[in-house]
Amino acid sequence: MTKEVKKMAKVGINWWKDAKKRNIDVKISKFDDYCIQNNYKLATKETLLIFCELEEDEYENLKNENTNIRK
Repeated sequence: MTKEVKKMAKVGINWWKDAKKRNIDVKISKFDDYCIQNNYKLATKETLLIFCELEEDEYENLKNENTNIRK
């Protein structure tokens, strides 16, 4: 019995970064909906980490991006 192996195209590091960001954005959108449904006005860092299943570095990246956008 032979096993077929499909060749996958290599993708650049930017593709992986974009994919990770899209994944985080989806989690944040779900969290926003959850907060609206439950009438929560403010999310704590711990809530974001737990509910969105974010890692510490992902949280820091989001925080930095939001800080840069507001400037």
